[in-house]
Amino acid sequence: MNKYLLDTNFFLDSSLRYYQNDFFQDFWKWLRHSAQKPSIKTIKKVKEELNRKNDFISNFIKEMSKDFFIDETKYLENYAQVIQASQDMDFNPSAKEQFAQAYRADAWLLAVAQRDNFIVVSNEKMPDKKEKKNIKIPRMCDKLGIKCIDIFDFIKEQKLEFCIKNMPHILEYTLFDLK
Repeated sequence: MNKYLLDTNFFLDSSLRYYQNDFFQDFWKWLRHSAQKPSIKTIKKVKEELNRKNDFISNFIKEMSKDFFIDETKYLENYAQVIQASQDMDFNPSAKEQFAQAYRADAWLLAVAQRDNFIVVSNEKMPDKKEKKNIKIPRMCDKLGIKCIDIFDFIKEQKLEFCIKNMPHILEYTLFDLK
């Protein structure tokens, strides 16, 4: 069974762009339920990043069980390996310095994923190899041999389907039954 570790932008992009609670309440109910399983987790640093505002997602996170949040500080040895790997790569010194800041979630997330064989779910895109200004999670996952997928691949792997409730009959006919 695959295990998934959710990045900060999973929650932000889901709540602000793709699955706003006003329209996709069932997505958030599903996530709350699924987060009780050991196969879908995040880390405490992600929780800290999401709690900086007072909005839907910070309230959602506050309601989650404490078991949903892995204590990343127990992964210090792996964290050091992740930081060393980033320092050995061809990035600007400022990018390396920013990535290594202990209050940021990214390196910790990768440390947990690496040791416990999680698939990282991040909506960051794999940057061009020439990109030197920012260290992105997909590039680090590639370097460390960690599988990284985006929100949409995660949704597919979870076999989630979204449906339109209360579709008018005429609309249903016009859109889906044209012959």
